[in-house]
Amino acid sequence: MTDHEVLSEILFDDDVFYRIKSILKEATQAQDVYIVTPYVKLDTRTKDAFEEASEKNVRVTMLIRADADHPIDDINWLLRKRVILRKVDKLHAKIYLGTTGGLVASMNLHSFSGQESKEAGVYFRDEASLKKLQDRVNKWVSNSQEVDPVGATVKQQLQEKPKPQQGVATTKATMALTKGHCIRCGVAKTFNPAYPLCDECYREWAIYKNDAYKENFCHKCGKSHDTTVKYPLCKPCWSLAHK
Repeated sequence: MTDHEVLSEILFDDDVFYRIKSILKEATQAQDVYIVTPYVKLDTRTKDAFEEASEKNVRVTMLIRADADHPIDDINWLLRKRVILRKVDKLHAKIYLGTTGGLVASMNLHSFSGQESKEAGVYFRDEASLKKLQDRVNKWVSNSQEVDPVGATVKQQLQEKPKPQQGVATTKATMALTKGHCIRCGVAKTFNPAYPLCDECYREWAIYKNDAYKENFCHKCGKSHDTTVKYPLCKPCWSLAHK
């Protein structure tokens, strides 16, 4: 570090968004990015940043407010991009944290923010600030719950996953079944065929993102079966889901 190196930067309005976007774009394979935003509504430029992060196998964890009415289409889109979505009670903070810098700002990751509202934030690069932010985010993660997209209507699920032969549940009966298992380690988790791995196993899987890699358990019944991220159900559970 030189005497002239700037360790913090004050940002306003749309510059806050572009710093959020740069945190996603600058991350490399298997690095972690944490996004803490109570409210979510994605626009094209935000999706572009997530698309690039997904292509590079960046591990993105997003914390959102538990009691907010998030657009189901955006939630499903994020899950398809393998974003780890967690919900936190009474969340109001906005933090965007990468490996080399962290932003504390007034801005939600919402299409209205930045364009229609006045925003401000401070971007930090020093190790002490980054560690303090990471410790706090880790605490919230440990007290959070996995986002459950099962509340979507059957029509929305069919639009999100138009190929039921890939093992994705689409019937009303299946949508009511919310108990599932990680297909790698077997631990209990929310039933979500678009995200059939627990957070820990997903981090391992995300290094290569091989949808055809052979896993160990059925996502629904939890019994020992050859499954994959693409086909997370055993034959009996798949048949039951599509009756």
